[in-house]
Amino acid sequence: LVYIPLRDLLENINRYSDKYNLYLDSDYLCGYVWTTEQKEKFIEFMLTGGATASGNNIIRFNVPGFLGNKQSGRMEVVDGKQRLTTCLSFLNNEVKAFGYYYNEYEDELPWTNVDLIFTINALTKRSDILRWYLQINGGGTIHTEEELSRVRELYETSTISE
Repeated sequence: LVYIPLRDLLENINRYSDKYNLYLDSDYLCGYVWTTEQKEKFIEFMLTGGATASGNNIIRFNVPGFLGNKQSGRMEVVDGKQRLTTCLSFLNNEVKAFGYYYNEYEDELPWTNVDLIFTINALTKRSDILRWYLQINGGGTIHTEEELSRVRELYETSTISE
């Protein structure tokens, strides 16, 4: 595991691009599907502590042969493309957080505990990479808008009564 502070993300991604030929658009990944609102909410989540047991701050990569210094292929994102590119977009002043672009903040942002966690696997076969992707993304259940609306209503009621 490699802990990457959000403020150092651009530097690390540039280094990975140079050293490992980082690739963000593998054919098995979905496209860029997050809306602007989803991106803003994710950045706000990260800036207010963001690390959760569900791994919202984990980005998974693969570099064939990485664990033996016998790299035999490019580094690719296997899971976390939306999260990673959203963070990069914020740092590049393309996405706002709390109504402001990154370069508009006058005070220092709360960088403490704002880390992305990079895991790097060393699978060499495409079938193994695809199996890993399916293992990561094949489970769980996406919340419906109805479920989220119900919790939003509970949240609004609780903040008024407290």
